[in-house]
Amino acid sequence: SCVRAPVSMGEQVSWSADYPLLRKEVVRCVPEDQSSADSDDVLKGFVHVPPEASVPVPVVVFLHGVGECAWGEQWLTEFLYTQGPLCCQQVRETCVVITPHGDLSEQQSQFVLTDKRGRAVNYQPMVVWRYVLEVLEKLTTEGVVWDRSRVMVTGLSLGGLGCWDVAAVAPCVSAVLA
Repeated sequence: SCVRAPVSMGEQVSWSADYPLLRKEVVRCVPEDQSSADSDDVLKGFVHVPPEASVPVPVVVFLHGVGECAWGEQWLTEFLYTQGPLCCQQVRETCVVITPHGDLSEQQSQFVLTDKRGRAVNYQPMVVWRYVLEVLEKLTTEGVVWDRSRVMVTGLSLGGLGCWDVAAVAPCVSAVLA
């Protein structure tokens, strides 16, 4: 059974006190036709690393829905712990969780495709997967040991649709839960 996280939606939280294992992760996005010096694009998201990541741990990639695209970092963080994958204590203690943030509140998101009216219509699977690989490479250099045979993609709403597209371009995905 899952033990719920000790916070609820709308509650004031502190990054360091309430979410000590969650960190913001920014990756510079460099299109293949540009040098890194020319690129201003960055990909943003959140990464949760369990306390004991010295043994191979599974990786869960969570894609949020379109409603969460308009939320800022604080609300999305609370969502991850109250309704998302991190609400379950077992996941918090045993899995790396990577959540790309398709944030449309600041500017056009690198992760999410939009229509002419600016409405999110799908995730960009290659961009999402590039972010995941960059984060995993960084975690590996930090000594986090993740299990390459247990990489799972899950999501809700728009993220559920995006799961299938990401799994289609990511050869090491072992499970999709939409």
